[in-house]
Amino acid sequence: MSAATPEVKAAESALGEERVGTVRIDGARHGLIWAYTAERTVSVLLDRPDQGGEKVVRLIGAFWPEEDFEAVEALAADYEEKYVRRPRAMRIRPRPVEAADLTPRAGRP
Repeated sequence: MSAATPEVKAAESALGEERVGTVRIDGARHGLIWAYTAERTVSVLLDRPDQGGEKVVRLIGAFWPEEDFEAVEALAADYEEKYVRRPRAMRIRPRPVEAADLTPRAGRP
């Protein structure tokens, strides 16, 4: 095996990022980031703090490879409407990611 092989595989599996939007949560600026691999085997929407004391990155949602960018934008808009714009006491807390969320579509009921 050549020394170049691991570098090529690392480059192929590297995550690309696109900023979908910027929102303010409790006065701090957050970026809504779409992170994905070139093959779209991994495609997620993240809330990543750009400033402020909170450093927790939230997973907003994951997408199947065949889902297009419109699905990402729709989820970002929904997150902004139902979480960002609500007073803290009225925010719906995100549920933890469960094993069933990560199973292939064929294995889902």
